[in-house]
Amino acid sequence: MQYLRAYEYIFEHPNWLKNVLLCTVCGIIPVVGMIVLMGYLCEVFDALRRPESPAYPDFDFGRFVEYLTRGVWLFLATLVVSLAFMPVMGVGMAMFFLATAAATQAHPILTAVGVVFTIFFFFAISILLNVIMEPIIIRAILLRGFTEAFSWKFIVDFVKRMFWQIILVQLFLMVSSIAWMMFGFLLFCVGIYFVTPVVMYAQFHLHYQLYEEYLRRGGMEARA
Repeated sequence: MQYLRAYEYIFEHPNWLKNVLLCTVCGIIPVVGMIVLMGYLCEVFDALRRPESPAYPDFDFGRFVEYLTRGVWLFLATLVVSLAFMPVMGVGMAMFFLATAAATQAHPILTAVGVVFTIFFFFAISILLNVIMEPIIIRAILLRGFTEAFSWKFIVDFVKRMFWQIILVQLFLMVSSIAWMMFGFLLFCVGIYFVTPVVMYAQFHLHYQLYEEYLRRGGMEARA
């Protein structure tokens, strides 16, 4: 895995600034803009898988509907998985409030312990969600459909082969995105809009790297 490569390739494109700025404008559009951006980045993923492709494709507002059509399936797949985890998060939150109320009356130290435990709980759930989400995202990108994104056999095999690698990728994205966000705030806060597509470019490059590494480890091709 080449973690820094996920960012380096962005700036190697001759039109990188134009593409990032157009993606920034697109991302400002509520909901639809993010779906369109995801659709475009699916095409970036496709280009990365073609060795003969010298660079990722330029963002073209003239293909807005095509990007939207491509991105909606990925958006819906990730939304469904996220909603499936909501009850778990709700139970965790309820347990936190009940434990905090009881601990506050008993001893302040117990309250602090409860807060720390809750932080680790939600962090663990977030990591687990991303581990399960990764193979679903990859199938949604490659197969361009909602139902096609879900294959229990593929998900289990992918997680078995790539579990720790997915976690390392998520930790890298977490740390690097925080660094980029801080950089964005330094640019009079407006830079935050600029760095969001940069992080998303990196995220899709890492999706590509994970899938290629999975295949190198003997994994199955994502097929309908």
